[in-house]
Amino acid sequence: MAMFFRFAKARRIVLVDRTQGLPARAPKGFTGTTLTLEQQRRLFRRWSTDPAVHPHEALLGVLALLHGASSREVRHLLVTAIDPADQTIRLGHRAHPVPMDPASWVVLQRCLAHRQRQHTDNPHVMVTWGTKAGKTPASIAYVNHVLDRPASRPGCCAPPAWSTWSTPWTPNSSRPPSE
Repeated sequence: MAMFFRFAKARRIVLVDRTQGLPARAPKGFTGTTLTLEQQRRLFRRWSTDPAVHPHEALLGVLALLHGASSREVRHLLVTAIDPADQTIRLGHRAHPVPMDPASWVVLQRCLAHRQRQHTDNPHVMVTWGTKAGKTPASIAYVNHVLDRPASRPGCCAPPAWSTWSTPWTPNSSRPPSE
C-alpha cells in the first residue's frame, strides 16, 4: 500500500474537460416573459365570458392559456379533430387527445358556431373571409395578430399552474374560478 501511495504522489494528475469546444444547446420550450397571474385571470374572464370578444381570439387565448397550445396547433385544428362525446380535441402531434374543461368547451362551441355562420366547407376550426372558400388554414399573420389587443403575443399566455388559482375549479363545475 505504501508503494501505491508513493506512485500516486510521483504521478502528475491532469484534468481534461471533454466538453470544451462543444456548443451548448438552447433550452427547449417557451423562454420569453409571461403575464402575471392577475393578467392571466383578467384575460381568462374576458375570453370565457365576454360575448363581444371575437371567437377566434377567445379560442386561441383559452387554448394557449389553459392547454399550452401554440398558435400553429390552433391554426391547424380541424373540425374532425373534435370529439363531442368525450369533449376532447387533438392538438398538433400530441400523443393523446386534450380533454376540454367546461370554459374551453364553451369557447370552442362559440368558434364552431361562428364557422357555421360562414357556410364553408373548409375543414379548419378557424376560418377567415380569406380561407372560407378554400381548404387552407387561417394565415400565419392572422393567427399571430389575433391576440394583439389583449396581450402582446400568444406565447405570453404560458399556462399557469392550476394550483395557483385562488378558488379550485373542477371539470364538473360550471363556473370558472373567481377571485
